[in-house]
Amino acid sequence: MSEFINNREQLISENTERLSILKQLFVDLHNGRNLDEVKAHFDAFIGKITVDEITQLQHDFVEEGSITADELQRIYKQHSVIFQGTIK
Repeated sequence: MSEFINNREQLISENTERLSILKQLFVDLHNGRNLDEVKAHFDAFIGKITVDEITQLQHDFVEEGSITADELQRIYKQHSVIFQGTIK
């Protein structure tokens, strides 16, 4: 039974790390970083993304107040380019 608990802790840790990387990618876009560079980092460190992760990111940014909902919509087109073909 303990192996299930340890696996769950590992998944939480991996998800937290993934979300941190994804958040940084969104911030980089928000700050005007080159889209191709951000896409390359996404491909290298993330690869595939779920709709739940995208939703969680957007929710986190709005909750934190670090990027407004309006700003997220403005850069959504860039997000779409990054996520194209990678959503599982």
